[in-house]
Amino acid sequence: MGSSSTLPFNFLTSLQYDDYDSYGHTGDPMLDREFERQMSSGKRGDGGFNEYIPDQAKRFLIHLRDMIAEGNAFEIASLYENTFPKLTEQFFKSSPWPEADLVAQYVQEDQLFLILYKELYYRHIYARIPGGPSIDQRFESYYNYCNLFNYILSSDSPVALELPNQWLWEIIDEFIYQFQSFQQFRAKLQKKSDDEIEVLRHNPRVWDVLQVLNVLHSMVDKSNINKQLEVSLSLSSSIVEYKISADYYRS
Repeated sequence: MGSSSTLPFNFLTSLQYDDYDSYGHTGDPMLDREFERQMSSGKRGDGGFNEYIPDQAKRFLIHLRDMIAEGNAFEIASLYENTFPKLTEQFFKSSPWPEADLVAQYVQEDQLFLILYKELYYRHIYARIPGGPSIDQRFESYYNYCNLFNYILSSDSPVALELPNQWLWEIIDEFIYQFQSFQQFRAKLQKKSDDEIEVLRHNPRVWDVLQVLNVLHSMVDKSNINKQLEVSLSLSSSIVEYKISADYYRS
């Protein structure tokens, strides 16, 4: 299930998260200035910057994919909460992460991982890229969320996916944020080109409020959160009744 055979020898045993601290700069001022110039201009080598993945980012993506495949929630949390932000600051502070089509070859074309990666990819564009997402990226992010939620909701049994609570929370939070952002984007028709207005007219169900609410309700039903809350409230009520009775008899 893992892909350790594609990694450098003893990579999994020798990788330390602190190794990422020194990535992004060589220590040579001339080389560092050239790297930053290429980053800011969106270019690297002969192709566009999106065609280049720094080795450190490749290793991170391979390792993250392996940990998700193994269900190692502790490692996933560390990579998501610590390593991903560090690499973003060092390599992709104001430029997108590489597109999923380019990443796919390094993660064994793992479709579930690529859906999760694209969730991070589009979230980063919304948060960091000057000018924000294009209309195509707004649509693509919506369809990617559809793919993710369909994977989770269409299964009769719990899906084999272990993600840290923070990532799960931020997926839902970002989904709602992007919905709100799209409603504001759609409302500003005076700033739209004729082509953009035509695209919006022909895709009324993308980021539609009923579609979004349906997903959220389905997530609530699937998680059994209401039943869990009922049990929690019932337990809390029993504890309160017990405490009141105990206080009464002590007095």
